Amino acid sequence: MQRQHYVIALLIGWIYLATVTAIDGDCWQGVDCVTCGGWQGGIYGVPVCCAYCEKSGMALRPTSCDCLHNGDDKPKISGNSTIIDNEQLELKCNSIWGRSFTSYKWFRNGMVINGATNEMYQTINFKREGASHYFCQVSNGILTKTSDIVTVTALYLEKPKVVGKTEVEMYGLLILYCESHGVPAINSYEWFRNGKTLGNGLSVRLIVNTIYAGSFSCEVSNGIFKKLSDPVPVTVLFPSTPANLSATHLYKAGKLYVNWSEPVHTNGDVRKYELCHKLLNGDEGMNTNEHCHELDGKVTAMTIIGLRPFSAYQITMQAFYEEGLSQKAAINASTYEGVPWNVQNLSVNEPTSTSFEVEWDPPENIFGIFQGYTVEYSLANSESLEVGCQNTFQRRCKIDGLKPYTEYDVQVTVRNQAFKNTTVETFRTRTAAPPPFQGSLWDIENVTSNSFTIKLVQFDETNGPIEQYIVIARKLERGVSPTIHPSIYTNEDISKAKDGLFVAKIITERDTFGQFVVIRSINASQIRTKRDLTLDEFTLEANTYYTVFIRGITEDGHFQSTLWYTPLFLPEEDETAHKAGVNLALIIGGSVGIVVFITLCFVAFYWFYFRTRRRKDKEMKNEEQEEEGSEIYDEGSMIYNELPEEGSEIYAVLPELSV
Repeated sequence: MQRQHYVIALLIGWIYLATVTAIDGDCWQGVDCVTCGGWQGGIYGVPVCCAYCEKSGMALRPTSCDCLHNGDDKPKISGNSTIIDNEQLELKCNSIWGRSFTSYKWFRNGMVINGATNEMYQTINFKREGASHYFCQVSNGILTKTSDIVTVTALYLEKPKVVGKTEVEMYGLLILYCESHGVPAINSYEWFRNGKTLGNGLSVRLIVNTIYAGSFSCEVSNGIFKKLSDPVPVTVLFPSTPANLSATHLYKAGKLYVNWSEPVHTNGDVRKYELCHKLLNGDEGMNTNEHCHELDGKVTAMTIIGLRPFSAYQITMQAFYEEGLSQKAAINASTYEGVPWNVQNLSVNEPTSTSFEVEWDPPENIFGIFQGYTVEYSLANSESLEVGCQNTFQRRCKIDGLKPYTEYDVQVTVRNQAFKNTTVETFRTRTAAPPPFQGSLWDIENVTSNSFTIKLVQFDETNGPIEQYIVIARKLERGVSPTIHPSIYTNEDISKAKDGLFVAKIITERDTFGQFVVIRSINASQIRTKRDLTLDEFTLEANTYYTVFIRGITEDGHFQSTLWYTPLFLPEEDETAHKAGVNLALIIGGSVGIVVFITLCFVAFYWFYFRTRRRKDKEMKNEEQEEEGSEIYDEGSMIYNELPEEGSEIYAVLPELSV
């Protein structure tokens, strides 16, 4: 019975081994497992020695196969053993067993990598911290084999960093290092100052002065990577700047009082200070250059004058020592308010007889905080001011309640918080209608059949001068004055001959104002136009009633009219007047004849006088010739003797001609 059991167990073992080894090799019994280098165990109590043969897939044999030597069947790792930081790592565990009935494990630095149970081991974005020793292990449930260790190296280069003391006193030693790490090792260092190449090497060593102030950076390379550091500012420490620099305007326009304290740490005594100022808020075209003053090293205050009021200035100060100079101390300060400039283009707009509106442009500079405008006015050359507009921000002001045709002094004052400035101009209101005529109307004189004489009234010119007087006439049917007051009629009514009105006379010469003027018929050649009234052709008719009124007109067209004059009657031309005219003509003609006769008498007298004078001169000349040459007189005695006789006759006649 026991023998049967043994046979059955043996058959089952063989069947199992055949099944296992049919895939990857032979599995047999009876061989010294130590010799094969395998693993000895038992299956259902039957000792077996299993190993993989050199050739996989061999059929089950009753005899032994050649066993592999111990260690020749361990897995091998393939893949990239060097990798750039942040790239993908891929490793493969290669086993002669193949993948069937085989399990995998991956190890890093001897520790199992959780989840790594495949033939391939992959890592995305590999970090250099993961660079280490890797190996894999395969197992088929009976045997376990381990690969050799593979070292994976990460290639990288750290961003360099400049280290060292970055504040160095003038003429001190500056030492800076370029700090970085990488795989492979760094083989190149390069230095830059303000972006320009300075030199090579792990460090930089310089004796500094002002030219070395700036930003330093370094660049490293390991043959694969190249990286540049961030710039690091290096400051050259000067001797101490003047301390407690301050400035104040002291409530004075255009001045700044600047004071300071001596530097705390000096490199020797201060030889001098340089104080500079520059306008910060100048208008376009203004001088904003820096102006500097040299001061003795023992001075600690200065007043800057000639500055622009209410303006911002930058003030800088620098100390000069035996060895070098300090950095500049700088502050900003503002001058005090100044007197604002005058308003511009002060003018009057739309004046009337009792009001006008003044307007202006702002001053070019307020030199302070604007507080508004005040408009005041008074009669010209008067000190009694009245307020038109006060503290207004508008640039116009209407003034009412003024007198017609009167000059007013208008002053506009602009203010800031500290000062004011006033601009004065004189303006005049327009004319108004003259006051009504208060006197008596003169009687009309020298009335004829076609003319009459009237004396011009003179209106009060308080509301403006009268530019012209106009005599307006109206023909009446009977000697009754019209009931409509003359002031009711407009100039247009007169031009259109309303109610029979017509212009009888236009007087513009001021010398004739208040004088007598003659009104007579006008023909076409005497027509003239003044303003909107025309002196048209008209004829005064005899045996007709007329009435007139006088209108005074100012330069602005305002007018005032008198009442109607008492109607006058132009009579027919009578005989007496005709005879008087004839007699006047005879008198004038006789007077002219007498004047002509007297004139002729004077002419005849002067002619006779000069004729006699000439004859006497001739006689005297003949006597002189007779004395000088008697022979000549003897030879021509006949002629000489005849001349007196002829002459005597002539002179006898001349008096008669003269009469």
